[in-house]
Amino acid sequence: MLFFDYSITTLELPGETCLTFFITECQNRCADCHSPELWQPVGTKLNECFNPLIQLYRKKISGVCFLGESKNTAKEHAEFADLCQTARAFGLKTCFYSGRDCQIENWMFCFDFVKIGSYKKEYGPIIERMTNQRMYKISNGHYSDVTKLFWHEQNQF
Repeated sequence: MLFFDYSITTLELPGETCLTFFITECQNRCADCHSPELWQPVGTKLNECFNPLIQLYRKKISGVCFLGESKNTAKEHAEFADLCQTARAFGLKTCFYSGRDCQIENWMFCFDFVKIGSYKKEYGPIIERMTNQRMYKISNGHYSDVTKLFWHEQNQF
């Protein structure tokens, strides 16, 4: 599995500071995609860089987030599971952004949080109450919708 870039982010998982990886070879091809560069088969092998980057940023982060699922194969699902296990060994939460219009799938239970749903301009991003996208918290084999964590009350006086 390849990644194009990484960043320290605070928006992908409310209340957490994440080392966020931008996974390439995205198959979704969403209209109005904000990262079409992630469609290409370019980048660095994630499994070769993951541990050194976790160790480098460990004191600055509370989670790891993966934006995209590459080709969505069984091999990549297993790689995600291994990366989650490594992250948890460091005491980090794990988050996955699918971008597909789907339900939580069995292989996704390796994550603590999963966001599903393609970006649809007419519904807006996950920070909008009308969004079609959903964030789920996974715990003990169950999941619950926590999308409202992204919604901030505006113009409260």
